[in-house]
Amino acid sequence: MRGNFRLNLALAFSGIIIFSIAAGMLWAKEAPGYLVALSAIGMLLSLLYACRMFSELTGQIRIFVKSIEMKDFTIKFPKSKDRSIDELHESMNRIIALNRDGTLALETRKLYYDRILRIMTHNLEVPGSSPGWSTLEIKHL
Repeated sequence: MRGNFRLNLALAFSGIIIFSIAAGMLWAKEAPGYLVALSAIGMLLSLLYACRMFSELTGQIRIFVKSIEMKDFTIKFPKSKDRSIDELHESMNRIIALNRDGTLALETRKLYYDRILRIMTHNLEVPGSSPGWSTLEIKHL
């Protein structure tokens, strides 16, 4: 999406409304068919432009959600010329960074506690076995 998203969206909807009204008025006045067709084509192009804008936006959000689901923290959304899209990109980048930091902290704690368990269970002896040899099996989740 280039430029100002809100302005482009307003222009697309304005085009849809204006071309719809023009087509209706031309149809009511029994104007030549090519004028009605041109108005209908203008309305259709405005509608396609609005759909394309929403499609690009939902595509970016879909990529964002997939990256979170797949724990891909390398994705970064760029700065945009439009303030509203830029705020959206900053928010998505911040959520990815928070998710990355949380996952990293969780993995670090998991490794830390696994190491403590390994050290603690290393010299466990089971009664009835020969000294120094442990027959106790620790199963990790």
